[in-house]
Amino acid sequence: MTRIEEMLHLADRLGQVERGGAGADLSLHLALGLEGDVMPYTRQAALAFELLPAAYAWVPPIRSGERIYMACRRMDVAVLHRQWARTLPLAMCGALLRAHAALAREA
Repeated sequence: MTRIEEMLHLADRLGQVERGGAGADLSLHLALGLEGDVMPYTRQAALAFELLPAAYAWVPPIRSGERIYMACRRMDVAVLHRQWARTLPLAMCGALLRAHAALAREA
């Protein structure tokens, strides 16, 4: 599985789980090639917020029933990367993984 495929697969999985956890945090940390301590990205929106690539901005979330929709927008080409999930941090992590995958595809 390529790095891009890994990021997209993880984003899909985050949209299916009930809540974040240490395993999801580690998978995200490794998929993005982050250094240092693994943080609770999938459980704390403030931490997920910081992982968005510089060329992107967050779109306000939308709640529908027990799910939440989160998207980020690439500012120079107006491309959206979206994610539905059970919690805000999970939705944010899924969207930002899709954004990172899109950037990696361009490189």
